[in-house]
Amino acid sequence: MKQEIKLTFKILSRHLIVGALVTVFIFWLINEIPNSDYLLTKLHIWLTIPFGLTLASWLTSKRIFKQVTGQKRNVYLVAFSFILFSWTIAFLSTALSEGVLATIKNRRFEIIDALEGYAIYQLWFYWSVGIIHGLTGGLFLALDLKKLKE
Repeated sequence: MKQEIKLTFKILSRHLIVGALVTVFIFWLINEIPNSDYLLTKLHIWLTIPFGLTLASWLTSKRIFKQVTGQKRNVYLVAFSFILFSWTIAFLSTALSEGVLATIKNRRFEIIDALEGYAIYQLWFYWSVGIIHGLTGGLFLALDLKKLKE
């Protein structure tokens, strides 16, 4: 069972990396790659998102394996749900890291304010991209997850 969970984690991680590369490529195509000054000021975000996604895929590997093999769930639906979940984790990582940084800078608790602001202005974007990514990338992830059944 441990070997299958490791395989599930590898599959999920590989698809997260491919999704990140495709996202960067699309932003490059539309000329929206931020400059180096912006990247350095938002370095905490660029460090917390990969950590959050790695932790989320590690924690959900066992459940996804059980959903696909034991409970015979629709593999495409499981793949779509995981991709949308990963975009939600990226959103939460961004909002929480901004809130923690604002709390440190201003010396007052601003994590809830950051979550509210990000929920109002950016949650729709993360979920829209997550739905598009889930519909397209979910097909490829579902094909790899079907191999777990065999």
